[in-house]
Amino acid sequence: MSYQCGDCSYQGKQFPNGACPACGSRNVSRSGVEQNQPQESEATQLKHKINYIVFVASWVTLALILLYKFFIE
Repeated sequence: MSYQCGDCSYQGKQFPNGACPACGSRNVSRSGVEQNQPQESEATQLKHKINYIVFVASWVTLALILLYKFFIE
C-alpha cells in the first residue's frame, strides 16, 4: 500500500503520524494499486475470464446430468 500527499504529491510507503514527511501536510491519501506491481495484460485477463466460464459451465453441466439421472429417469 502506498500513500500520496495531496499538497506536494510526495509518494511513500509510510507517512509517520499521518503527516507528509516532505511538507508536513495531513492531506494524505492511499493509492489502491502498488506502483511496483505489474498490471495483467489483456491476454492474461481474457485467459482468466475463459477459464472462469469453462469452470462454471462444467459445474452447470454436472448439475444438469445429476438432476436428469436422479429426478427424471
